[in-house]
Amino acid sequence: MKNFNETDREYSEQELDEILHCLELDCYQIDMPEKEQIENCVQNLYQYLPRKKTFSDKLGFIFNEVKLELSYFNKFELKHLLTITIMFIALVVVSDNKPEIMFLSLAAVPIVTGFISLNKSKLSNMLELELSLKRSWKNRLFSKLFINYSVALTILLIMSIWVVGSGAEIDIVKYLSISLFVLGVLSVMSLWILFYSRGLLGSVITMVLWLVFSGGPLFSTRYFQLLESVSTINYILGAVLTTGLFIQYIIKMTKRDYDISVQLSS
Repeated sequence: MKNFNETDREYSEQELDEILHCLELDCYQIDMPEKEQIENCVQNLYQYLPRKKTFSDKLGFIFNEVKLELSYFNKFELKHLLTITIMFIALVVVSDNKPEIMFLSLAAVPIVTGFISLNKSKLSNMLELELSLKRSWKNRLFSKLFINYSVALTILLIMSIWVVGSGAEIDIVKYLSISLFVLGVLSVMSLWILFYSRGLLGSVITMVLWLVFSGGPLFSTRYFQLLESVSTINYILGAVLTTGLFIQYIIKMTKRDYDISVQLSS
């Protein structure tokens, strides 16, 4: 027996008219919303857009990154920093105890120890574990540089106070500007090198740069005289330029990570 199916039956003329009426486009049209309703909808959607970054937001992001990096600081890194600092103080004392040489040599010590510690995780095969903590290499590099640059400036300030208090007859403004210029050049060059070379090679090149730019006065009198021959105003301009370039590179390196963090938090 043939099974009866809904599609097998014949439709009456009235049913066909109702089906055709339902298929008319007029049945699916809606009224145009009012202008006020459209504006209210657009205003409500604005809250889902990423808010404009303010200066306080950027400072907060930098503060959090530096605070997190400080929590990783260990006694072994501090031991290396103190050891190298004491070693160079001893070298300065041996070399007729010249304060100007101390200015040029000690300022870059924190920068170099920080660069070495940056590559420690790569050499110990712990980089993948650190990256799993959602901290990019750029953020770690920025935080470490910021901390070490601050420590270097603190050392320069302490040495300036010590020189003024000791009554040494030297042009403290000139040697302070020379130290800031050398520190800025070393930081910018090392930042670029370590950003593209995360292994032992980056640390070796950084150490060589530090010995040439900062430790040169300890080993070469001619190099020291060459530094002294440049006028103070040129060193001041160079220090401002290199420091500004260093800050600009840091901002560019962290901009993308900051934008992502703002979008996630909003």
